[in-house]
Amino acid sequence: MNTKPDDEMLALWLEDELDPARTAAVDAWAANEPEWLEHRAAARALKPMLACAAIPREEEVPHAEFFNARIRREIELAAALPAAAAPVVPGRVQRRFWLVPATAAAGIALGFWVGRGVPSGPEPLPPPVADLAPVLYTPEKGVAAEFVATENATVIVLDGVAALPDEWSIPETAVQEPEARPVADRR
Repeated sequence: MNTKPDDEMLALWLEDELDPARTAAVDAWAANEPEWLEHRAAARALKPMLACAAIPREEEVPHAEFFNARIRREIELAAALPAAAAPVVPGRVQRRFWLVPATAAAGIALGFWVGRGVPSGPEPLPPPVADLAPVLYTPEKGVAAEFVATENATVIVLDGVAALPDEWSIPETAVQEPEARPVADRR
């Protein structure tokens, strides 16, 4: 065989799973291919390690009797230990069952009583606040700000800031009012 066998045939040859006629043909081709002969020797050496006899059998799951016996043993151990719990006196607990509802009712009654003591009527005025002058914040050091308010305008004078150039103006779009759209008639 002068041509190389396909990958499937080589894989079957490595695992010794080809029929005798094909095995002889691939052996004739592999006689001139020492690399493939090494691969086959390595596969044959690895095969006994991976044989089913080397893998342990599955262990069976213990039956229910195993679990039941363990539970019974734990119960017997717990019963053999002395009980450390304090005895419950049923009369003492039953005498105080009314305490929780009575406390809740007393709390509700106290809330209504305190609520009635709040005067009703006009809300009291807040305490008078001194007439404060506005405080101007300037983010730069060395800038002094003065706030001047007249009837028609409010002006903030900043000393220490570079003057705006004469050609700079506020864009018309910044001062325009939003367009009023007609509202749909809902009749």
